[in-house]
Amino acid sequence: MNYKQADERFAYLDDDIIIDTGSTFKGTFKNEKLVQNIRFAKNPIVQLTNAGNKMINKEADVPGFATVWFDPQQMANIFGFAAMADKHRITCDTAVENAINVHMKDGSIAKFKRTPEGLYVFSPSEKYKKMIAESKKQDPDANLMIATVKENREGYTKRQFERAKEARKLYRILGCATLQDFKNILRQNIIANCPVTTEDVNIAEAIFGPDIGTMKGKKTRPKPQQYRPNVVEIPKELIEKHHDLVLAMDVMFVNGIPILASVDNPIIYRASVPLDNQTAKKLYEALDVVLRHYNKAGFKVATIKCDPEFRPIMDPVSDDLEANMDYAPAKQHVPEAERNIRTISERIRAAYHNLPYKAIPKIMLKHLAMSCTKQLNLYPARNGISKYYSPHM
Repeated sequence: MNYKQADERFAYLDDDIIIDTGSTFKGTFKNEKLVQNIRFAKNPIVQLTNAGNKMINKEADVPGFATVWFDPQQMANIFGFAAMADKHRITCDTAVENAINVHMKDGSIAKFKRTPEGLYVFSPSEKYKKMIAESKKQDPDANLMIATVKENREGYTKRQFERAKEARKLYRILGCATLQDFKNILRQNIIANCPVTTEDVNIAEAIFGPDIGTMKGKKTRPKPQQYRPNVVEIPKELIEKHHDLVLAMDVMFVNGIPILASVDNPIIYRASVPLDNQTAKKLYEALDVVLRHYNKAGFKVATIKCDPEFRPIMDPVSDDLEANMDYAPAKQHVPEAERNIRTISERIRAAYHNLPYKAIPKIMLKHLAMSCTKQLNLYPARNGISKYYSPHM
């Protein structure tokens, strides 16, 4: 579901408020009819979403609750459960009523009732909406920025306010440099006959706050954490002693999806590579993925054990692989490959039953199989070459 679809789906909730246990904010609102005193925030925040990062630079008041972030482009009006629990007692008993009850300090209860979509929603009363509307009628044409500036300019004279506006205007004309560089230019009198002083700049910052254009234009994502390779050094003796490996492989099926499963001896490293189909080309490609992993680690697969059904496919390429082929007798299977498939299958079933879904797509099943196989390699193999080093290492 994209943003537009989600926005249309929950459009009927524009006049309601959702309580969200996954929110780390006090609240984020989109409907100006539910809040008052909308203003620019002194410290804007960057909201991290699946669609990317977004700056929210406005806040507003919800009478009786708290100060929340305000952004008309949000999908819904949301209260954070944790922030609400810090201020009010919250109860929920689905045996009595499928709703989350927020007990207000005046004794009233705000009921967040469950919707068909599984959301818990509170519908503000008409009295509340009327109160918000009446509070805005006092100055219907007031600009949000002017309202905030009006509060911040208290304590400054009219002359100081006018000079602060000139300072902010000059700051933008000079290209929105850093405040330190801007002040240095003023101190050094680089601009002839400039009436603006560093004091005017400080007052402008106190009244107007950080320049909005500068914040939007210069904001960058946080510096990513420096990558530090975490490589465990394996004793050379283990690698030299077990350089030549025996690989057992077979094709397993997960809900009809063919997957090439392999395990070696004696390291007991397991691998699973999903197949689009069971043609010789796809089997070669999957086997190549497995063998490249061993070559990269400095090991050589000297022998490949598989069922006799693989003979028409493997005999033509066995010389190129520089590996001896060991086929199981007719109508029999390779025991190591069968045990490996049984072990991986058990882990897949266990993981599947722990998922919160009734059905999952094929692409997810493929990655589930690869993930379960990878997890098996994280632990030292019971009959492997070491009690301390896992096959993954």
